[in-house]
Amino acid sequence: MRASSGSVPARLLRDIWHLFVDKDGPNPSERPDHDINGPTLHNSPGINAPLVIALCLLSNVAANPHNLTAVHQWLSTNAGTNLDQLITFLSIPSISADPYRAPQVRRCAEWLADDLTAAGMHHVDLLETGGHPVVYADWLHAPLDAPTVLIYGHYDVQPEDPLDLWTTPPFQPDVRDGKVYARGASDDKGNMYVPLMAIKAFLKVGGGLPVNVKLLLEGEEEIGSPNLRHVLVEQRERFRADYAYSVDGGMVSRSIPSLVLSLRGSLCYEIAVRVADRDMHSGFLGGGVQNPIHALSRLLSSLRDIESGRILVPGFYDEVDEADVGERKDMEAFPISSEDMMSQNGVNISVGEEGYTFWERISVRPTIEIVGMWGGYIEQGIKTIIPSQAHAKIACRTVSLEQILLILQTKGLFSTARIPGVTLEIKPEPNEDGAPVSLRKNGTGMQAAARVLTELYNRKPVFIRGGGTIGAVSMIHQILGLETTLFAFAEPDNLAHSPNEFARLESFRRGERAYVQLLHELSLLTGKIEAPEDNNGKDEL
Repeated sequence: MRASSGSVPARLLRDIWHLFVDKDGPNPSERPDHDINGPTLHNSPGINAPLVIALCLLSNVAANPHNLTAVHQWLSTNAGTNLDQLITFLSIPSISADPYRAPQVRRCAEWLADDLTAAGMHHVDLLETGGHPVVYADWLHAPLDAPTVLIYGHYDVQPEDPLDLWTTPPFQPDVRDGKVYARGASDDKGNMYVPLMAIKAFLKVGGGLPVNVKLLLEGEEEIGSPNLRHVLVEQRERFRADYAYSVDGGMVSRSIPSLVLSLRGSLCYEIAVRVADRDMHSGFLGGGVQNPIHALSRLLSSLRDIESGRILVPGFYDEVDEADVGERKDMEAFPISSEDMMSQNGVNISVGEEGYTFWERISVRPTIEIVGMWGGYIEQGIKTIIPSQAHAKIACRTVSLEQILLILQTKGLFSTARIPGVTLEIKPEPNEDGAPVSLRKNGTGMQAAARVLTELYNRKPVFIRGGGTIGAVSMIHQILGLETTLFAFAEPDNLAHSPNEFARLESFRRGERAYVQLLHELSLLTGKIEAPEDNNGKDEL
């Protein structure tokens, strides 16, 4: 059943009349002068009939206080001011990975809390963690049967290096050619600010929101959300909701809307190979001792068969299922060619696991990627040494919980027996907490988002499988029992995590309109949605 969004409901008028005006009289439907479109007010001692009508109207306004045209108009009129606010937000270097930037990360959280307070949100709070704070805010005064919506985003950003590849400084946002260039313009400050602007518009225009809203704005997503699980477990009741949406994500293209049905999990490791307690002269000892960079290169090359693209770690594929018919159908419907996707990233050929398409390789198949490698002398000039140690970082993208458990239980990804003279250390990154996630295409929250995107883009969204990991999405599911729909408007060419990251102003405007429509759409859903599963407080992997 959908709640009325038009004139004063006849039943509401009848109920208030019966309660306040004629509670001892017959049922209103039995009155000879009863009109099904609304009651006829009779003179009644001590009752001010116009006041009753006014109360009825006010009651309806409380339930439906939102003129969507006026909300959209407010966003249009205040676009310049809102952009100025976003630029201020982007100017704060909230790099969570850099301990020297911790004061700036906190300053960003405080700025965000002040902005939410000024917008009219309630219970604005910085939830302290072992690291950077979580920003919480809510507005919980929607009609009694309105659902509660949890919106997740993160205000921390990636490091800005290499600086020399930026056209303009990463934390001095520059607006040019209809785009704003800055670190975090797309991932995720710009994305995250979109629903906040929609919320602000509702509050400024009508004094309220069509649904109850809770905000979960994290400061550690870019380092794997190491403290979010504890916050969600400790404050489970505070974050209870009926629907959850993430503004960390994006669309498949500028013109084609998309919704994500799955995300891969992530496990990350740092590897160290040591051969001595100090660097050595390559002239004195070269050829007579192990070189750690040679050894590390050999170890890393043993992870993958360069010809077939198969991962060679024993048991890596044991708990991996093949894509089913529905998954393959969704991937075949992907509206962008693999060639176009690769060209957007400056790549001209796809390589990977034999027997699988490009889209399967980057979404429903697991992989191990070397994400960093260093050792020896890397400055200008030459230093003739055999380094004492070499290091690498690897990321395992997983597609099942069983696969994660298998990797965690493995004593080591490598065997050192074939490489003499080395000490090998494999250390899991403690900050990674991302299990794979699957979402229901027919979920109520997902379908509400699909209706909004269909109206906004004038075409139905495509359903895709995502290859990335958002730890919060899996934790919200595990701890709160909620499926989180990714509803965000970043675009594939935004250069997230790269120099010259940007976002189009057009995308901000579209996202604002989408969130206005989404909150309205959810207000039409009466009652509460049952969670897909209730963990009853269990804190699972």
